Amino acid sequence: LAIQHEDSFKEFLTLPCTSITGAIKTDERVKRWEESRIICATPQTVESDLLNGRYDLSSVSLIVFDACHHGVGSYSYVYLASRYVQESNYNLILGLTASPGSDKAKIKEVCENLYIQNIVVKTEDDPDVRPYFNPVEIDWVRVKMSTELEKIKTHVDKALKVRLKALKNMGVIKTVSVGKVDILKARGRIQGEIARSVNPDKDLFHAISILSAVINIQHAQELVETQGVHPFNKYIVRLRKKKTKASRSLMNDPNFSRAVRLAHNAEKNGWEHPKLRTLAEILKKELGSDGQTTLQTTRYADKQDKKASKIIVFTQFRDTLEMIHQKLESEGIKSVKFFGQATKDGEKGLTQKEQKEIIKAFRMGEYDVLISTSVAEEGIDIPAVDLVVLYEP
Repeated sequence: LAIQHEDSFKEFLTLPCTSITGAIKTDERVKRWEESRIICATPQTVESDLLNGRYDLSSVSLIVFDACHHGVGSYSYVYLASRYVQESNYNLILGLTASPGSDKAKIKEVCENLYIQNIVVKTEDDPDVRPYFNPVEIDWVRVKMSTELEKIKTHVDKALKVRLKALKNMGVIKTVSVGKVDILKARGRIQGEIARSVNPDKDLFHAISILSAVINIQHAQELVETQGVHPFNKYIVRLRKKKTKASRSLMNDPNFSRAVRLAHNAEKNGWEHPKLRTLAEILKKELGSDGQTTLQTTRYADKQDKKASKIIVFTQFRDTLEMIHQKLESEGIKSVKFFGQATKDGEKGLTQKEQKEIIKAFRMGEYDVLISTSVAEEGIDIPAVDLVVLYEP
């Protein structure tokens, strides 16, 4: 995003502009800081440079904090704002966010941390915003789970129920009707008891192990329901490698083992989640190919009569992203994968340069579909699209 901002500034302004990110060597960063009037930067990089005395903020006349709702806790924005107010002679701070939150205390905390004194709220109805806002039409598309997935899920559910009953009998939870948040809270509570105790009871450690297994099962359950057998099987491979007491207990559980066997056979037989087929049908129809529309889709209403020339598919998991990419390629749909810079499970992330090239290629029409994890929601400027599909709404 910093690099994209740099490109925009260079297009509209005659002042020397640059970008500073962790991908740039230290000496080059210092050179860019000294030679430029406008700097687009990742906050962690500037924080590191300031702490190492490479430059200071004394001559900075304006700081803009984009996505300023991040300005809490130990996030770099908090340090930068404090340092800026101490060092600069020109203190002017602008915070921008599309997600201020609904909690007054949180908003107040951001304002205090970033020295914000005035808040201006803009909506899509404001006259200076309206010209840039496309009306959005949202369609919900209901998809029924397949019988194969229902069978796998039944065995996963049984493995979960056994553990929830055990936790209820131990007094760790009050009811077996609990969600992820309740389990995480229970684990936090038990971990606190262990930390406070000089000689913790063995049952507490047993409870932690069961709670960990429950968290694993709940994630496996979500994968079966919303992603299909391929992501579920990839998760099982990672689970086997963990070698923890919780993961061992799952692999020895007859119900969970049955689910694992069924999922393995299902993938071998080429079964896939019905959502995947539905997605391919929606995209083929949008792109002018054959296919029936039967995932939440968000379409810009003023373009709804056109065949979409650009489509983004958002998905939560990188495993699913790969699965969607392979499906679309097999259907003859030109698609490209877009994800973060972090390495996950041995798969290298994209470099900043690669990310930039992918966005450019998508903008130029080399691909019809950009399949992205949530990294693209984090403010990266994606070119205008005609259709957005939220694979897990």
